[in-house]
Amino acid sequence: MTDAHRARIQTLAMTTVLLLIGLAAQILYPFYRPLWATVILFAVFIALIWCDFRHMILPDMLTFPLIAAGLGWTIWSGGSLPLAVAGGVIGYLLVRLINVVWQARSGMDGMGLGDGKLLAAAGTWLGALALPTTIMIGSGVALLLVLVVGGGRAPNRNKRIAFGPFIALGFWACWVFPIVPVI
Repeated sequence: MTDAHRARIQTLAMTTVLLLIGLAAQILYPFYRPLWATVILFAVFIALIWCDFRHMILPDMLTFPLIAAGLGWTIWSGGSLPLAVAGGVIGYLLVRLINVVWQARSGMDGMGLGDGKLLAAAGTWLGALALPTTIMIGSGVALLLVLVVGGGRAPNRNKRIAFGPFIALGFWACWVFPIVPVI
């Protein structure tokens, strides 16, 4: 199977999961979020997921506008701008910290800075208080997938996985379901 074919399958699978979560949320909480904002997020997530699975990169041309749009959303919706800004800063710095620690221990990059920008975007859209849930959902699903695909064996430490789709999944779950209070 070629990398392009694998990326298409992974993107289709993640898109299906996001769509099902979004549909379930719309049925359970029909007035929770405006549809236009949800559609914009969904479209950007699909593009980010495709790029990360295909090229192992989350492009700045998608993440930076997503951060700015999150701040705009916060202002438009009457949310807490300090919590949004704190969420953006904490999200980015957390990934930077993980990367620095991993580099010091292994000599390799642990996470890409695109992951930090996507987590910063999650912080600006959802607020700092939703970041732990976003990370927990994304990391938990990624870990389960690695264990299932790896047959329960310990993963190869030198094998890279695209983590952006899992951040997007956690972000999406926190956006469409009122799991934690978001701004």
